[in-house]
Amino acid sequence: MSRLRRLHELSWSAWLFLPGLIGFGGFIALSLRVCSLPTLVRVLESFRRVVKTRLAPLQEELTILCGLTARLWAGDNGCLLRSLLVYSVSSDASLMLGVKREGTTLLGHAWVEGAAVSREAHAYMPLTRLG
Repeated sequence: MSRLRRLHELSWSAWLFLPGLIGFGGFIALSLRVCSLPTLVRVLESFRRVVKTRLAPLQEELTILCGLTARLWAGDNGCLLRSLLVYSVSSDASLMLGVKREGTTLLGHAWVEGAAVSREAHAYMPLTRLG
């Protein structure tokens, strides 16, 4: 399904979360520049405990909005930001970090298992699971 069609089909209650999600995405983007990833994940763990029961009905819709928010803050290279946002609003998800080799280059990728799994995640060797 096209991205625009998925956005059009979101409920009005999911759209109410978008301004807060955009602000939260900015917080995560800034935090990635000033603190370590393990520290940020610990902060997000406490956030997850608070919101996981309240946001459960909107889980799938918020995953779509997390992708939109990550694109606003990080462009097309926002897999870590997108994964951290999805991880934050998902009740039963694990944050995955992995790598793959293309020639002499080592590429990194972040994705979430248990929510919307990245289509290209299977090509990466998982290094660590958080959450």
